[in-house]
Amino acid sequence: MEATPTITLKKRTVLGKGVHALRSQGIIPVVCYGLKKEAQNFQVDSRELARVIKKSSVLIQTEGDISSKVLMHAVDYDPVQGTIRHVDFLFVDTTHAVEHHVPLMPVGEAPGVKLGGILTIIHSEILIKALPQHIPSHIDVSVESLTELNSHILAGDITLPTGVELVEPEKSEVVISIVPHVEESIEETPVAFDPEKIESSSTKGKKEEPVIDDEASK
Repeated sequence: MEATPTITLKKRTVLGKGVHALRSQGIIPVVCYGLKKEAQNFQVDSRELARVIKKSSVLIQTEGDISSKVLMHAVDYDPVQGTIRHVDFLFVDTTHAVEHHVPLMPVGEAPGVKLGGILTIIHSEILIKALPQHIPSHIDVSVESLTELNSHILAGDITLPTGVELVEPEKSEVVISIVPHVEESIEETPVAFDPEKIESSSTKGKKEEPVIDDEASK
């Protein structure tokens, strides 16, 4: 097992809208909570945070103004620029199992796609339970068994690392499948023919002539 990566956290006094100025300086706001502790505000250098994330480690050892084992619980990205805006760390006890959502990573090629099917990810992540040091950053799921249209992989088919237990979804639920491609067709609603509603071409464009009362003109 690889050594737990470390990250230096410093206490943060800037809150609210002031964090925009921090981000412009390459500093990312961080909140740590869990184990019945009050939430604590910290900050971290964006380059150091990127280095830790690149290691694909979920469990991290903090240094600096706080020394603790934490899980990278949630990372908030800017939807436009793709940069990190905020990170939540969860205090953990490495002797007690915790529940954590882990992304599923499809690997390989699904033969069913060549038959006109579409690889459909129904559950992009699963909820597992394990000791913090055993939680993987993601779980690979081979899709090479999806050889036919409508073939699928159940949650119970996923091979989990040692010490990792599936919590959700149910083992009988489909997580990945090959769905047949269906072309959308536009259905035209037939219009009933009503001759009374169609103006005759012989009268179209003619103005109605006034009716002359012969008796009144005399």
